[in-house]
Amino acid sequence: MFSVTNSEPYASMRWVFENARDGFYLFTATPPMQRRVADYFGGYGIAVYDYGKDNAPYSFAVLAKWAQKQRARICFVINMQIALREGNDMINLNLSRDLLTKIDTIWVFGMTPDTESRLVKTAGDFYSFFRFHMSFEDEGIESEKIPEPIADSITYGKYYDSYEEASEQMERYADMCEELLALPLDSEPERLLSAAVTLGNIADLHYNYGNYDFAMKLFMQIKQIRENVLGIEHPDTT
Repeated sequence: MFSVTNSEPYASMRWVFENARDGFYLFTATPPMQRRVADYFGGYGIAVYDYGKDNAPYSFAVLAKWAQKQRARICFVINMQIALREGNDMINLNLSRDLLTKIDTIWVFGMTPDTESRLVKTAGDFYSFFRFHMSFEDEGIESEKIPEPIADSITYGKYYDSYEEASEQMERYADMCEELLALPLDSEPERLLSAAVTLGNIADLHYNYGNYDFAMKLFMQIKQIRENVLGIEHPDTT
C-alpha cells in the first residue's frame, strides 16, 4: 500500500526534474523501492543505470560512456550499494566528482541508507555536492505490482516540428486529460501526484502552442491536487 510519507520525496524529486538543469541528487531506499521510484518517473524520459544488473564496482569510465550514449537530461543510477562495496570504490567515486560534474545532466543516485552513511564518512567531498537528499519508505512492494507510470508517453517541454503534429498529440491526450481532471481528490496520494505530473506535461504542451485558457484550467487543477495532498504551506503548491 502507498505510504503517505512518500508524497513529499516524490514531489521534491518532481520539482527537481521540472526546475533543475544539472547537479547531484541522492535518495535512499531498499533495492526494490529504488527501482519503483525510477519506474514512477519514467514519464520524464530518464535513463536508468542499474548496478543490480551490472553487479560491478563503480567505474567513472563505464558510467560516463553510458551517460554520453544515452544523452538524457536525467540519469538515474540505482543500487549504488552494489557498486560501492569496497573502500577503493568509494575513493574512485570521490575522485570522479569533478568529471561527473562536466557531464551536463541531472544525476540521481539511489542507494540503501547504510551506504549513504558510509558515503558521508569515506567520500565526503562527493557527498557535499548533493543538492537534495530524499528518503523513500517501502510501499508494499512484495505484494503489490509496481504501477505503470501514466506519463510514460509524454515528454516534458517537448516542441514539435509543426503545429499539426502538436495538435495530433493534444488530441491523443484528450481522453486521458479528461479522465485525470475527473479524478476524485480523495484518491490515493500517489495516484493524485502522478496525475499532477501528467497534467503538467499536457498543460505545457497546450501553453507552448497558444491554448492558454485550457492550459490555465489544467494548472489550476494541478494546484488543487498539490494543496490537497501536500498542504497549502508546501513549497511545491505555491
